[in-house]
Parts: sequence; structure tokens; C-alpha cells
Amino acid sequence: MGLLAMATVLTTPALAGTTTVFIAQDGGGEIVNQSAGTSQSYTGNVTGGDYIALADFGVLKAYANQAAPTTVNPGFTYLQEGLGVTTSFTDVITANAGGGVTSGNFLASILVSGTLDPQASVSGSGNVGFASMQINIDLPLLSQSLFSLSFTRSNYGGFTSIGGGSLNGNRYGGPFTGQFNFAIPFENLVGQTVRVSLKCGAAGINVGAGQTAGGTCAFNHSLYWGGVSGAVDQNNAPIAALNLASSSGFNYQNAAPGAPAVPEPASWTMLITGFGLTGAALRRRRAVAA
Repeated sequence: MGLLAMATVLTTPALAGTTTVFIAQDGGGEIVNQSAGTSQSYTGNVTGGDYIALADFGVLKAYANQAAPTTVNPGFTYLQEGLGVTTSFTDVITANAGGGVTSGNFLASILVSGTLDPQASVSGSGNVGFASMQINIDLPLLSQSLFSLSFTRSNYGGFTSIGGGSLNGNRYGGPFTGQFNFAIPFENLVGQTVRVSLKCGAAGINVGAGQTAGGTCAFNHSLYWGGVSGAVDQNNAPIAALNLASSSGFNYQNAAPGAPAVPEPASWTMLITGFGLTGAALRRRRAVAA
């Protein structure tokens, strides 16, 4: 399967601000001689790897597959290769709460469905296949992370690492399928830059001639924006009406087209504990930066 990348940009007239969709692929391979302690890097494309990716406002999809080729030399030489693909969209969201509200938080969600499948032709022989995923939601201008979730799975030890994971919200159907909620701070009528990114990775380490190892990260099922379910003001009081506008023209108040139904969270206000004064903190940080 050859390399294929697709990027689609909405043509809705933009408001003031910057909007982007982004796709990047990276990969590399290495032959390592354990006895001599030396290594030789490949040049050019990763052998045996392929990916498919789509980025649009409100939806990201990514697929990465890496089947490391058979090792050329037996003995103490092993081969390792990896492939990763990152997709993201960045948009400027402006909240209008009215009623004397100066700042607050609104609760948004993403809906995720994907699988990780590590593979090795001879299990338990030292051949290790890896598959990994990472999802991040950030405020780039403030260098602030709102949500981070990453998993790595191998054929050797199951889940070899779970990092940065904010597993709030419901999880159903498996460890990589569910609704995940996060609070986005806002200042009334001030644009907030939000970036959502998804990365899929796969890698393999081969030991012994004629063997293979690799993996597949399949998040081409979906990562959808799930919409906004509520908001509170600077005093943690519920906001009766909140209107959102975006530079891309995408409607972030609702779920992206094609997204599955979003169940109502039982008590979403519990998820923004500690965020009540975020708006004031943002104003202070901007004042210092100015």
C-alpha cells in the first residue's frame, strides 16, 4: 500500500484569526549490531510502512502500519523501524456569554474510536511489535494543555506505557473508544486558540533472520468533536446561554457531522474543579506577556 495523505479545508469565510489543518509523516529505521555496539541508519523512506490521514475542522483520522522487513543477518544483529503520522486542526473560538460574564469555562468533548494491534511473526523470541496513539488538546498561545491521552501497546507486555492520560468522561467498547470531556477557559468576546491533534505510530524490532515484527494503529475510525454541553462563569455559576463563533466557521457548539450521539455527562461541573478562576489567570498572564 503506497503512502496516501488527504487534507480537506472548509471553505466557509473565516473571521479574524488563524485556522489550519495539518498532516505530517515521519519514520526511520536502523540496523543495530549488539556485539559491536554500532548501528547503521537507513536513508530514504521507511521500508514496509504506510499511512492514511485526514484532517478537517472537527474531525481527525489517522492510520499507520509498520511491518518491519525480515532481518538480513542472523546472529547478534537486529533491525528496528518505526512510522508515525500526526494530524491536527487549529482554530480560534470566541465565546459570547452576555449578562455581565467576564470569563469562565465551557465543557467540550471529543468522541474517539480506534484500535492498536502489535504483531510479531515469532512471539516470545525477542521480536517486539509496537502500536501507539496520542491525543492532545492544547491552547498554543498560552502553552497550556487541556487534555492528553497516550497509549503504547506491544505483543510482549500488553500496554507498555500509559502516559499523560486524562481519562475523564465515559469509556465504552474498549480502552480506545469513548467520550472524553475537558474544560476550555474563555474570556468573554476574546478569541481563544485551540488545537486538537491525533498521532498514530507503529514500530517493530526484529531479532533473527527470516522474522518480522511491527504493528498497526488504526484511528481512521474517528476522532470527532463532540460539541459543548454546558458552561460556568468566573464564579462557577452556570451560564444560561453561551454562543460560540470560530474563525473557520465551524460550529463548535454542536458535534461534528458524522459523529455518534453524545451521552449527557452525569455531573460535568466536577470536571472543572480548579478552573473557576482560570479566566482571571489568563488575563494576568496576558498582562504580564504584554
